[in-house]
Amino acid sequence: MINRLEKQKTQEKIHQATLSSSLRKQETRTKIQLGGLLLKSGLADCFDIFPGDDLQLDPEKHQLAMSLLGALIDLKNTAEKDPDLYNYWLSLGLKKING
Repeated sequence: MINRLEKQKTQEKIHQATLSSSLRKQETRTKIQLGGLLLKSGLADCFDIFPGDDLQLDPEKHQLAMSLLGALIDLKNTAEKDPDLYNYWLSLGLKKING
């Protein structure tokens, strides 16, 4: 009986670890995709942030990254006030992707 309970506990731990790993992978993929969208939009270029820049260790790049974050927060606040912007932004995004 104890062996069976221990086996069930072990199997549950393995299941949880697999689920946790899967969720981490999904989160990482989303973050990479969001970074790609920032680059594709040209927004990072506007802030002189380029692939390969170290946004944590380079003080100048860190400051630029904080400016970009502030712009994104402002964008979020604007979007919350005017939900109709989503359709406009959708059309811009589709135009960028489809040419």
